[in-house]
Amino acid sequence: MAFEVLFSDKQKEELGSQVYSVVTDAVQKARFDAGMDKKFLNKKETCEYLGVSNNTFDKYFIGLKTHDVNGLLVYSKKEIDEFVFNK
Repeated sequence: MAFEVLFSDKQKEELGSQVYSVVTDAVQKARFDAGMDKKFLNKKETCEYLGVSNNTFDKYFIGLKTHDVNGLLVYSKKEIDEFVFNK
């Protein structure tokens, strides 16, 4: 059994705005969860960002500089990208 829902132009516009808002929020959350908006990553996040295991990271990324941020050793995403592109 099929049925059809009819919306007024105003309802279409409101529904479109709500869908846009939900999608925008979901994308922003995904970017945050993935660390895409972060400038510095801890080692685990760096491995995830590069798509490599901890052991692979230790083997191939020896020259990558760490930074001490409030007692936490982190890696700069900019320097990670430069390191990868210059290899």
